[in-house]
Amino acid sequence: DKDTLKPSDWVESLKVDIEANRNIEINKIEENRNQIKDKDVIVVSEMKIMNKKLKTFITVFFIGAAYAVIYALPFVQYMFYDPLVESIGATNAQLGTLIAIYGLGNIFGAPVGGWLADKFNHKSIYLWSLIGNTILCFLFAYNLSYSFAIIIWIGLAVTSLFAYFPAHVKIVRLLGTEEEQGKIFGLAEAAGGIGSVIVNGIALFLFARAVNSLVGFKY
Repeated sequence: DKDTLKPSDWVESLKVDIEANRNIEINKIEENRNQIKDKDVIVVSEMKIMNKKLKTFITVFFIGAAYAVIYALPFVQYMFYDPLVESIGATNAQLGTLIAIYGLGNIFGAPVGGWLADKFNHKSIYLWSLIGNTILCFLFAYNLSYSFAIIIWIGLAVTSLFAYFPAHVKIVRLLGTEEEQGKIFGLAEAAGGIGSVIVNGIALFLFARAVNSLVGFKY
């Protein structure tokens, strides 16, 4: 203590104590800074994860909507069988031929399309297949005949089965990790179901308000 130490020793001891306390405070400040940095890193990481999940959800929703739209015309007879027969002047057997053409496109086109999706830019293939399918739909709406329908269904087999579906599967696959594949594909299928309900609901709404079945089918 002060009474047992020489003045010089006391001053030196005081300096040592002050320096030790100062170092302790500096260490505490550094620890607090590190804790704040760690918390900031955690918050930023959580925000990135949330943003990624939101982006994935939005992407899956639009993929589902595109899935519903692109297959609306190839399977239109399930919603508008009689109007389709009347509009293109086809028999039941001829409608079966259209589905057979489409089925052959699935058998022979999808494997080659899968190879193309791996070999080239699958996003570009996906986009152009949607554009091509849209063009075919407009062409068919203004050229309603069975002979032209054969050409359109061949084109639909190319755009929706040969080009679109393999690219669709690859895009969905790449949206999640190996552990998330079941969830991602489940969400994609659910989004496709929601999209189908919306698309078919709009189609029925327009068809019900048309002046006749031919005009309604064009819509």
